[in-house]
Amino acid sequence: MSIGAPAAFTPSTYAAGAAANNVKMTVTVTNGSDKAVSPAIFQYTATAAGQAGDPVIDSEQHVNDYSTGNVAPGASATFDIGFGFAGSADGVTVTLDPTDFVSKPATFTS
Repeated sequence: MSIGAPAAFTPSTYAAGAAANNVKMTVTVTNGSDKAVSPAIFQYTATAAGQAGDPVIDSEQHVNDYSTGNVAPGASATFDIGFGFAGSADGVTVTLDPTDFVSKPATFTS
């Protein structure tokens, strides 16, 4: 799993969770197991400058849209996640927490 650097973006008119400062990041899930994995099993949280970000759900721009389906063994999938921050979006830290009760959370810092 990898998460790209955050980039500022302007959410669409009907996006949910947008704030004064919005960022999106590209996530790549590579399945090294022998079973299909759904990207929807991961929960993402983000902080920046000491504040929690709100997930931005923007179906028009496919942000926080996990419609990639299952990732087959040996395959990869990419999708964008986004967060809105009322204050500064500098120094974003993203934590992903698998909901499979087996895997451990991972943290990515920009």
